[in-house]
Amino acid sequence: MLTYSFANLQGESMYAHLYKCIKNDINNGVLHAEEKLPSKRMLAKNLGISLITVENAYAQLVVEGYIYSQPKRGYYVARIEQQPLPQKADRQALPSPKTQAAAQSVSFAKSSVPPDTFPYNIWARLLRHTLTTADEHALISDTSAGGVLPLRQALARHLYQFRGLNVAPEQIIIGAGTQTLYNLIVQLLGRSHVYALENPGYPQLAAAYQANDVFCRYLPMDAQGIRADVLENSGADILHISPSHQFPTGIVMPVSRRYELLRWA
Repeated sequence: MLTYSFANLQGESMYAHLYKCIKNDINNGVLHAEEKLPSKRMLAKNLGISLITVENAYAQLVVEGYIYSQPKRGYYVARIEQQPLPQKADRQALPSPKTQAAAQSVSFAKSSVPPDTFPYNIWARLLRHTLTTADEHALISDTSAGGVLPLRQALARHLYQFRGLNVAPEQIIIGAGTQTLYNLIVQLLGRSHVYALENPGYPQLAAAYQANDVFCRYLPMDAQGIRADVLENSGADILHISPSHQFPTGIVMPVSRRYELLRWA
């Protein structure tokens, strides 16, 4: 049974602490590939913590590919190859959405979020607070082509706190929607490169590259996403992927596959 101490969290949330403890055990070989993890209820009872804390930790480990679940069997440690890059900072786990108590009709079509799920009151309150406390000159002055600096600074802090990414605000570019940003990628990296895309993949992404006269190679995927050996033989210079929830398959790329692609990069 997994046993961890929650005595000295120093402001860290319990699910983030549990997530990091399990991830460290996987990276250090304490937990082995294909090893079955305790059930959520059993682990929660053993550690004396809430079930939702374990659910959130397990959910983040699944999203990042450290563990995987099998229906009616439980959670297992994923097979992870040797890490090629130093880990400068630990990611903090993000809470998963709370499950709905009652079943409801759900549309899985893209761009079909029900309007009543958006927190309009919170959004309006934060907007009013921002407008009343912001520097009046900053609101009407010219902004950088990369986006409003305070927003990029806030995003940099968020990426560090919740994803462990040491990103400077100058490295963040804010655009008016993904279509605009896809075009900007080509402008930044150039049209002379070979771009590799997932097949199947997001149609608007392929259309954006085609509209910019970029040569693309469409690489097939297995159950874990694009294979590194296929990528190596493709002659591609740039790879555009969506590892967390691939469209349209919904594949979550395990961390071992991500490391393989990082080695290629």
